Amino acid sequence: MPASILKNNRRGFNFIEGWNYEEQKGTEISVIAFSNCDQVELFLNDKSLGRKERIDTSFASLTWKVPFEQGTLKAEGIKNGKTVAQHLIQTASSAYKIVLESDQSNLKADDLDFSSIKILIQDKNGIVVPYADNNISLNISGPAKNLGMSNGDHNNVDPFKSNRYKAYQGKAHVFIQSKEERGIITIEATSPGLVSGKLILECN
Repeated sequence: MPASILKNNRRGFNFIEGWNYEEQKGTEISVIAFSNCDQVELFLNDKSLGRKERIDTSFASLTWKVPFEQGTLKAEGIKNGKTVAQHLIQTASSAYKIVLESDQSNLKADDLDFSSIKILIQDKNGIVVPYADNNISLNISGPAKNLGMSNGDHNNVDPFKSNRYKAYQGKAHVFIQSKEERGIITIEATSPGLVSGKLILECN
């Protein structure tokens, strides 16, 4: 049950999963929760901002206007009177480190298997920095190759086949494919001013 912030820009509307609007303190921000639950209740710093019922089952989103205040937004999904899901968004501080997360730790040495790896730019507390757009350099060693990179920005025109890519809303992705050799795959992501991220996978 994701919750997102709706921001208006020159290209239309943009969904941002983050809660960093320090320059707009007190300004009402549109917060949208997408859910298949009967109701969703929104909290800001543990204070309830109200519960809303999903009436139109064909459009599973609910919207609140929330004056910005640093801290934690929490959306709770309710079904049959019970809380069954929740999603948190927290105010991030400045970008500090790169973290790599893979959907698997082992690849088959068949020249076919692949892994999707998230590249996350986080602050010191492990919160993704939603406006981080750092340039990321990738180095892959071992029996694997880079299939391509992406960042989720539909306006991005950079080539996918690259070892250098720009983060978008604090995130990027790389897809790597195994080779036919066995061994250890090491993926390292670097960016000036940030603590590098490293991930080790096995290929067997």
